[in-house]
Amino acid sequence: MLLCGTLWDVLFVESLTAMQTEAGEHGALFTGLFFAISLLGVTAGTLLVGLLFDAAGIGIGLAACAATLWAYALARVRWTYARAPA
Repeated sequence: MLLCGTLWDVLFVESLTAMQTEAGEHGALFTGLFFAISLLGVTAGTLLVGLLFDAAGIGIGLAACAATLWAYALARVRWTYARAPA
């Protein structure tokens, strides 16, 4: 879970930095939307994880959360590097 937390922080900072550098004149608007959407995701995600823990148990729920976070992190890193200039 420590590694999952670290990946979450890296993804958060990477997403915010990419948005601020690529948004241009709309950077402030997109930054506000980023925080609103990310907090909505945390709130909804907490409820879904709670339901998963109730249905499947804590061990399986933690494993599912870790696997999902790893898959998203790898996809995000691959997408970021695919868009980077050569």
